[in-house]
Amino acid sequence: DSPPHAWIIPWLPHLDYRPSMLQNILPQAKRKVENSIIFLSSESSSKKYHSSVNDASDMAFFEAGLAVIRPWSGVLDKGVLHRIVLDCLVPRLARHLSRIEIKHEIGTKCDDNGGVWASVNLLFRLYDDGLLPSREFLSLVEGELLLRIAGIFHGWLVNRIIDVERAAELYVRWKLLFLSGAIDNTTSATLSQIALREDNIVCRIFYGCLLMIKAAANGSEKRDDNDDLTLDELEPALHEVTNYKIVQARRTKEDRMRDEENEMAGHSIDPTGSTNNNSTKAHTSSFHGKRGVTFKDVVEEVAQHNDIPFYPKIGPASTKDGKVIFILGEDQIYLDSNVVYVYRGTDWHATSLEKLVSSL
Repeated sequence: DSPPHAWIIPWLPHLDYRPSMLQNILPQAKRKVENSIIFLSSESSSKKYHSSVNDASDMAFFEAGLAVIRPWSGVLDKGVLHRIVLDCLVPRLARHLSRIEIKHEIGTKCDDNGGVWASVNLLFRLYDDGLLPSREFLSLVEGELLLRIAGIFHGWLVNRIIDVERAAELYVRWKLLFLSGAIDNTTSATLSQIALREDNIVCRIFYGCLLMIKAAANGSEKRDDNDDLTLDELEPALHEVTNYKIVQARRTKEDRMRDEENEMAGHSIDPTGSTNNNSTKAHTSSFHGKRGVTFKDVVEEVAQHNDIPFYPKIGPASTKDGKVIFILGEDQIYLDSNVVYVYRGTDWHATSLEKLVSSL
């Protein structure tokens, strides 16, 4: 069948004098777009899903989905388009990005036929075309790509799989790709790359990789507290306990805290997202200061987003090894170093937040 835009959009200029008809057509058009993407997803997932990053069915689905959505840019409200992308494309894209195999040659130019960067470029295009909100874009890059790259990069250096020279080369290539422009540096930065290099957390991850290279060059010896951090001290959080959804919840909490601080300080927030110097300082203070977002805040945000009760246990046996026990849904949990422990059977078991929430 013809896609919805092929037989609806050509008629819209002839209906602009009848608002009531447009009000009826556009909601139906939104449903048609969503149904088309759901159909494409079911068709591309008919075969057993596997973990290869070169999964042609994944990329075919993403490209077909974008072909259905793009014609409606400027017709449907941007918020409606964002919701369609977040509901219909992003969950599968996040899983796809999490399976990309990070290799020593990750920075080299890949062919267009399923190269590992085809998936990354697709994510960038979504943001550059205005189809993906900033917070979700940054959360996907941080949670499914950069944190995993940093962890693997650390492992390569610790196990001496790569030397310092190769590490520096990879760092430069990654930085060019994510923050500056093309690998050969012949093109200017895109909107997505500008957004990434203006993000504090993304810059910290790159700075952390730079410190890893320095630590590898200095060796593992640390003479006193004034020396640089060692490689062991620079080990990033495990990707298994930090992913897109958890990063998104943390960023949502940070944004909310920043907005509250701006309101209390009497600063208005520009619709474009820009703020004055004072509000920028408030953002920095809220992230680094005593009110910085904790893992408990992230769990609370995820629970609230999924309408799951979350509160501290009261009464006897309300702590475990000095840690407060919380009730999440019907489960008892406690938090330790960004890891969730849930009480099942007769013992406590470590689990990921995403897995726990999906089981409730």
